[in-house]
Amino acid sequence: MATCGRLCAALWWLLLLSGSVCGDEPTASYIFPAGGQRGTTVEFRVGGHYLHDGAAFHIEGATGAVVDRLQRQQETVWFEGPLLPLPESQQKEDYPVEHRGRMEIGADAYPGERWWRVSTSQGVTAGMPFVVGDLPEITEQEIDGRPLPTAVTLPLTVNGRIYPREDIDIWTFEADAGEVICCEVSAQRLKSPLDAVLQVTGPGGETVVRCDDSIGRDPRVVFTAVQAGRYAVRVWDAEQGGLQHYVYRLTLQRGPVVQSVYPLGAQAGTEVQLELTGVGLTQSSRTLSIPAGTEPGFRPDLAGVPFEVSEFPELAEQEPNNDMQSGRSVSAGMVLNGRIQSAGDADYWIVTLQKGSAVQLKLTAAELRSPLDSLLQLYDAAGKLVAESDNAVDGQPDSLLLFQPPEDGVYAVRVSDRFDSRGGPEYSYRLSIRDAAVLRPSFSLSLAADFLNLKRGGESKIKVSAERLHGHSGAIPLEVRGLPPGVVVEGAEIAAGRNETQLTFRAEAAARVCVSAVEVCGVGEWNGVRMEYPARVEGPAKGAAGGHLWLAVTVATPFRFVGDFETRYAARGSAFTRRYRIERGGYEGPLRVSLAERQTRHLQGVTGPVIEVPAGQNEFEYTVNLPPWMEIGRTSRTCLMAVGQVMTEDGHSHDVSYTSFEQNDQIIVLVDPGRMNLRLERSSLLANRGGESDLRFEVQRGADLAGPLRVELLLPRHMQGIVCEPVQLNDTETAGVLKLRFGGAGAGPLNMPLVVRATVGVGVNRTCAESPLVLIDPAADSVRGERD
Repeated sequence: MATCGRLCAALWWLLLLSGSVCGDEPTASYIFPAGGQRGTTVEFRVGGHYLHDGAAFHIEGATGAVVDRLQRQQETVWFEGPLLPLPESQQKEDYPVEHRGRMEIGADAYPGERWWRVSTSQGVTAGMPFVVGDLPEITEQEIDGRPLPTAVTLPLTVNGRIYPREDIDIWTFEADAGEVICCEVSAQRLKSPLDAVLQVTGPGGETVVRCDDSIGRDPRVVFTAVQAGRYAVRVWDAEQGGLQHYVYRLTLQRGPVVQSVYPLGAQAGTEVQLELTGVGLTQSSRTLSIPAGTEPGFRPDLAGVPFEVSEFPELAEQEPNNDMQSGRSVSAGMVLNGRIQSAGDADYWIVTLQKGSAVQLKLTAAELRSPLDSLLQLYDAAGKLVAESDNAVDGQPDSLLLFQPPEDGVYAVRVSDRFDSRGGPEYSYRLSIRDAAVLRPSFSLSLAADFLNLKRGGESKIKVSAERLHGHSGAIPLEVRGLPPGVVVEGAEIAAGRNETQLTFRAEAAARVCVSAVEVCGVGEWNGVRMEYPARVEGPAKGAAGGHLWLAVTVATPFRFVGDFETRYAARGSAFTRRYRIERGGYEGPLRVSLAERQTRHLQGVTGPVIEVPAGQNEFEYTVNLPPWMEIGRTSRTCLMAVGQVMTEDGHSHDVSYTSFEQNDQIIVLVDPGRMNLRLERSSLLANRGGESDLRFEVQRGADLAGPLRVELLLPRHMQGIVCEPVQLNDTETAGVLKLRFGGAGAGPLNMPLVVRATVGVGVNRTCAESPLVLIDPAADSVRGERD
């Protein structure tokens, strides 16, 4: 009987699958805080979409004990922020739901990035970075309203976010005269949309320094305190944006700061004298010994300044070398170190080449965080330009040149900045000259994404691209390792002369729902030796996940809801209801319906409940509440989602969901003026600390809004020490008095207007009106946080 039951379940599941819809794949917007100190325990929140009641949490790289499943928070804090008017309010917007987790970072965990992601039965998300650091850390305790300064003690890393729109964060610290302070924001490097602006003001409120971009879009400043006192660091978005996922890390440190070194690298097994550039340095040079056998690559061990180790002999430029006559003679097989020391400077290197013997010239600067935007040019003995390279690839300012001499002779390699107006001691570079004949024909592989979701019984594709190097042109066999049972792959070869292919993954209808770290690897051969080249990830996560493609075998959603197209007028401050039909696709269980976590249009304050649709019921009504401050004449479009639980034939239960963005299924409302008006006798009130104040009000309502009316003061969650009892009015009353009682000095902080709300009716018959009330605090902090 048990076998028969399993067969029936499998047949039912196959029937269900044949009529399934796609369902909602999970996405993750942020982790907050986005990092933690070694040897500490971090309580974090992940903001995502369609994670339902919980999601699996995956992190690559050793950190210590990490919770493997996130739990949905009872409430996700929402700050509405300033009104988003037309046309900006017509744009789509996501509303991530927060899930909490816990991570114990070992004291011996290596510092740097770890890549994390979450998964559900309907997919796995793209990887995002979490940073393990050495400094003490704090996490911003966010409040709504005007920004309030927070005092901190250096050194530390602040985990903050710019939320809501137009938010400014203010961090203050004490500094002595002559102290060197370094302030660095990491946001773009966290895959945050924040385009941060960093401003430091001095004890008198004067601007000390301001920075928009330094490391990519992330700002970094170093300054010397001219006078002792309290300094303030302000962070905001350059476009005055801000939402939950605008996270950042602000690192504040005292003391000397090394900003650049020269040369940018050296040969393994040698000793090099480094020139140091920075602020507050007690020495301008340092001797660095590099042990023999050190692997080539990057060693960020100089206060965070990248440093490259090579296996080849190295040579440094000797000035003057700014023309062909003064250039230094070199040969292939060397790494040359130089710098564009002033605006308009150029370095020449003289090399003798033979006809038909190709050479590769590779310049590295930006990859080592040099500001140089290189231009690499090659001239023959007569001074004729024969080859040049600006950017090796789009978006990468370093240069790469492959040249085959048409005849024997002496050639001049010229290195300069792309812009003649730029230069300085930090504009360093490394130039390698290699005989192309000794370069092994090879390739590198990249994946279009680091994750792939594959529906049971379906197929999914992902592009694999090859960059062929040093004359490689043959076929590239691909091996895909770690596939879960029931999954096969096709197209595992890049044809000769081609640079890409599509890997097609197929899952059996009864494949187990799971997440696997799959490795995609290219195979080659050199002098009879097998060579393997793991595929890496393109885009923001490049190089972070190695050769791993995170593959999720997923459950389809069998049900969906549908509606008939309609557009209605509704008054702001009222409720609006729509009816829907459910197409169950064989699923007969209960459903939870709510506002979708991703919307085609900014909601502008529209809210809605979570409702339960009983098992077997094929219709439902859903009611949204329109806020009383919506723009009149706006077309509001609200999307819904439905969540149910399906059971696979192996007996496991899975949360699945369906969201519709179809116009017929949207709640479309043209916003009319409100049907009730609330007028306060005065719009501002002195905060009488330790006392009481009266606030008179008047309510005007439409003739059809009968019944008792409630007037109340709404307090932000962070505001303490204020008490105000609601006032009830009957059908004939139109005015009343709210009595506000204030605590002592601890009442507040009074950093934002309060809201007085009048409400009549309940549920679908509810109507409300609101008016703002500004409380004037005679003891308000003078630091307002305005931008210069």
